[in-house]
Amino acid sequence: MRRKPLPPLSGSGERPIPCGWNALPGVWSELLQRVDDQYYSLASLYRQIIMVTSSDPDTLRDYNLDKQIDNLIPNCTAYSQALYECADEFDRLNGAKASQSKPSGGWRISCRPLRRSPKPLLPA
Repeated sequence: MRRKPLPPLSGSGERPIPCGWNALPGVWSELLQRVDDQYYSLASLYRQIIMVTSSDPDTLRDYNLDKQIDNLIPNCTAYSQALYECADEFDRLNGAKASQSKPSGGWRISCRPLRRSPKPLLPA
């Protein structure tokens, strides 16, 4: 279906600017881009894990994820470190530790056990 052209503004003859994310975030732009990059990296890692374990993994099976997924441990270490840096930068830009940095804090804490050893995440 073809869209109709936008109507002109009242008497000016110009079309209105469509709504969207056209605002410039200023000092936050680099940080937001880094968080966005980490989100996509973690989503990719999640998809790789799901390809090995399925969406309903067997809790009694050892999937050897560190052997099945190339660079799993180094990647988790890198993602965790990057998220710590993003949360610290968020707090620095915000001027104080804020609740908004908690979501990235949750991701980075989730990656921490894999950094130390993959064994704590495997069933006993």
